[in-house]
Amino acid sequence: MKQHYDVCIAGFWYGSNYGSLLNGYAMYRILKDLGKEVLMMQKPGATENDQEIKTGHNVRFVKKYYDNEDISPILSYEKLPELNEVCDCFCAGSDQIWNYNLSFHENLYLPFVQEGKKLISFSTSFGHKRDKTPEEAKPRIKKYLQRYNAISVREQFDVDILHNNYGLKSTLLFEPVFCLDKKYYTDLAKNASFEEKEPYLLTYILDPTPEKREAIQFYGEKMGIKVVNILNGVESVWNRNKNLLNLPNVVEHVEAEDFLKAFMNASYVITDSFHGSAFSIIFNKPFLAIGNYGRGYERFIDLLGRLKLLDRLVTDPKNIPHDENYLKEINYDETNTIIQREAKRTVDWVKKAIETPIENMNSVNLPGKAVTTLLKKDMCMGCGACVSCCPTEALTLKSDDIGYYRSTIDYDKCVDCGKCADICPSIKLPEKVNNKKPKCFEFIAADEQILYNSSSGGVFQILAEQILSEGGCVVGASWTNDFSVKHIIIDDAKDLHKLQKSKYMQSYTGNIFKQVKEKLDNDILVLFSGCPCQVAGLKSYLGKDYKNLILIDILCSYAPSPKFFKKYIEEAFPKGIEHYEFRHKSEKYNWDCVTVKITTADGIDKVYKGGGQDSYQRVFHNHVMCSVHCENCKYQTIPRFGDITIGDFWGIERRDTLIDAKKGVSVVLCNNDKAEKILKNIPKEKIGVFKEVPLSWLGGNGYANHGSNYSSPARDSFYASINKMEFSKAADYALKPNHGQINKIYTNSNTPLQFDSNCLRFKFDGNIWEQHTILGKPVLIVKPGMSKVGRYATLPLCKSLIKDKEYYFKIKFRIRTEAKNINFHIKDSGSNYYQIVLSYKLTGDRMNYDWIETKTKFKPNSNLFDEFMIGASQIRGEGNHISIDYINIEEC
Repeated sequence: MKQHYDVCIAGFWYGSNYGSLLNGYAMYRILKDLGKEVLMMQKPGATENDQEIKTGHNVRFVKKYYDNEDISPILSYEKLPELNEVCDCFCAGSDQIWNYNLSFHENLYLPFVQEGKKLISFSTSFGHKRDKTPEEAKPRIKKYLQRYNAISVREQFDVDILHNNYGLKSTLLFEPVFCLDKKYYTDLAKNASFEEKEPYLLTYILDPTPEKREAIQFYGEKMGIKVVNILNGVESVWNRNKNLLNLPNVVEHVEAEDFLKAFMNASYVITDSFHGSAFSIIFNKPFLAIGNYGRGYERFIDLLGRLKLLDRLVTDPKNIPHDENYLKEINYDETNTIIQREAKRTVDWVKKAIETPIENMNSVNLPGKAVTTLLKKDMCMGCGACVSCCPTEALTLKSDDIGYYRSTIDYDKCVDCGKCADICPSIKLPEKVNNKKPKCFEFIAADEQILYNSSSGGVFQILAEQILSEGGCVVGASWTNDFSVKHIIIDDAKDLHKLQKSKYMQSYTGNIFKQVKEKLDNDILVLFSGCPCQVAGLKSYLGKDYKNLILIDILCSYAPSPKFFKKYIEEAFPKGIEHYEFRHKSEKYNWDCVTVKITTADGIDKVYKGGGQDSYQRVFHNHVMCSVHCENCKYQTIPRFGDITIGDFWGIERRDTLIDAKKGVSVVLCNNDKAEKILKNIPKEKIGVFKEVPLSWLGGNGYANHGSNYSSPARDSFYASINKMEFSKAADYALKPNHGQINKIYTNSNTPLQFDSNCLRFKFDGNIWEQHTILGKPVLIVKPGMSKVGRYATLPLCKSLIKDKEYYFKIKFRIRTEAKNINFHIKDSGSNYYQIVLSYKLTGDRMNYDWIETKTKFKPNSNLFDEFMIGASQIRGEGNHISIDYINIEEC
């Protein structure tokens, strides 16, 4: 070793894994090119007989491309502190060295570095979204990490782990292999012995499986080219993987130079490796990345998401698509621009971290006072209070990876004043001063046009008109030109329509709170309407009551990401739309929550009712899109934050049978004295119904009474797929038991159902149904006491049915039942949406055993249906059963 080094790198740079080896080499060369004296810390605690650093392609690579004096001797854990004598700065990185299981008894957190020495990390990773550090070790690891002067990490989940588990700030940088000039890789490849003259599909598989093998064979056959296979690992693992892959053309004795050349010259790449994906991208190759859950699937999501290539990722390694669309060329223009930008930012950060005197560095050893440091990211509901209060404009609302507006910080602007955290309602709720038992009213506007303009009973329009008539302004959620939603201020009644009607997505608030405060400070009357969290955020930001401010919070279900809605619109209406109206009402369509009206770009009006016809309604009303912050909402309980609470009075027609609820009824909660004065001043001629009713009538509306929201169990699956699939396919993936994949059980693709009990059986709850074979025919029996609605037996279809397409339904059956009819249905496997295709009236003796043969034509009213269904409610009585000879559904 030399007598002095600028920086010592601790990581997996010596490893036999090609990714680790080239990752370390990239770091080494980047720092050498910055003019630094670099020492590479040899594998700590190793013995001289350790095969990983004694023999193998990696050892040959290190000897060939590193300066010998830049490699430390092998040091025991106890002797690692000796490195302090020759090194000024210690750098942990890169790759997943903070994966606790790989940390060499915690030494890769660099606990041996002495005080006064600079400590940084270079794009370090925990490897997995879940921190694998044992609970008992976390306090110790936190102390190690608090000593760092600057921490940079490779994935967003690393930022979150450091923030949530250790209270530390970090900078998100880039994988080092992208930051090294590509000429280094091409120069290395010149030394390769690998040679393949004909076009080839390259595979680099770390963990072979039958599914991966089948996919490789499929894509190789479709491309009509040779398949060349590279495997990873030491000899024993390599031989095992070769046997598991069981394919020809497995390249043996692959050096790192061969690895690079194989990627550089490949026509196509299939890989389950993170770095295999990285080098496919570096060399701009069309590729298929298979998510590798055991090795850190989230790394794939982060990398490909940042590079706009998530559509190249297979999320389910057990179900790899055989889809020729994956063979298409990739337009790398945007990706290459991102790489160039992020690589420069990464190298600049590392240079600054090494060169800045330690006394001038902004230490990250304290949690910091910024809201983004103290608040878990998924609990930020994007109210914007922090954005409006920040004195240096360090905070902005930006979309996260699935489109939710979150508080985002520019640490270069942050002065760590803590004002943002002080007013964040997610950290500390504003004081609740409203009535614990508010007065509850049912409200219907007298003007029928107001009712049609409103989602429910019209109370918002009447209150807003009153404020505007007094020279005030109204703040609420409005559509934008790109069909997202934004809070705006209006002061003219002609613009009131912009704020009316429900908009089922998160609204962007930006710095609207600051604008509201300016109005209030100028003695302008302001009515602010929003979700309970937004009202709480405004109260926290203002810090005091204003006599000229009226707060209206709505009974909120939840607010999905705007990205979800935009994706739905792009898929459902590829030519664009001019207008979208949730909660459409008219003379034909009464008050409900599932009817929408869309005006397309070519001026055609479309009305969809319910989730069977509209995919956004399908996932909204069962809370599939519900975010974590909405699921854990703490703003909707009584007492409320708004002066007035408004919403839909669902079920009121069952409570008050004297009212006409067809056009909508508002619930109004009067939460304080200010609200009572405002409500009493509503002109009587504008009131159709305004009657106080028991608060208990509110029931579960808006979760005000019990304050407990929920998310669908399918939420996480939907979130995992929405960036990689079309909206409707992501809904299928989340909601349907088979993730929307159709079982191709028949050779005739024109036959959605051709029931053969030898290869297909009914699916049902065994507590309700039994299936037997009698005289060669399947017989379904409903158990005693189980003949009730909603209990069904189903058969999968070979293909989904197409809305409005004509089909034949044919069946031959015999039945024993006390029912007068037997209905046959088509059903969506992911919900209770169904359609009766044949209702057969059972005439005469319904207890006989005569075969009935019948057929009919039908048209599905939705694209969702992928099952045939028989309901238990129509097979009842002693000895009940239905026996089936055949069932066919065919295209006409």
